[in-house]
Amino acid sequence: MTYQVETFALAQGNDTRLEVYHDTNATPLASNDDDNTGTYGSKVIFTPLATGLYYARMQPAVSSIGSSTAFAYHLRVRSLGTPCSDADDDTAAQALPFTINSISSRGLCGDNDQDWVKFQVTKPNTTFRIETLNLGDIAYRLEYANQFVL
Repeated sequence: MTYQVETFALAQGNDTRLEVYHDTNATPLASNDDDNTGTYGSKVIFTPLATGLYYARMQPAVSSIGSSTAFAYHLRVRSLGTPCSDADDDTAAQALPFTINSISSRGLCGDNDQDWVKFQVTKPNTTFRIETLNLGDIAYRLEYANQFVL
């Protein structure tokens, strides 16, 4: 199984450095300064050779970089798994539950595959941002009041 650890949505003018460690080794297994998307966030993709506890260390990339000595960033650790381990979620009736404010790693397995999710809205007149991340040419659509909106 392959994992991705990343920092993103950094406060403007700041830069992170990311390192991943296994609990049995003080030497980083992988490290990254700037993500390959041209941002100052960092991303490490690695396949562990052993089970156990892993650590991620985030720090300013350079002490003189940054618009502030204290800054915010987002951290995400996720399993990339096997993209085409396709779930049976090809219709609205088969939609899998999705938790608001979460990220799910999924995969489309061919031109005719489609993934459906469902989520519970508990407050009317709420605006939601729904997005796909880290993908190539995948089209998506949102359903609202039985009308499809791109």
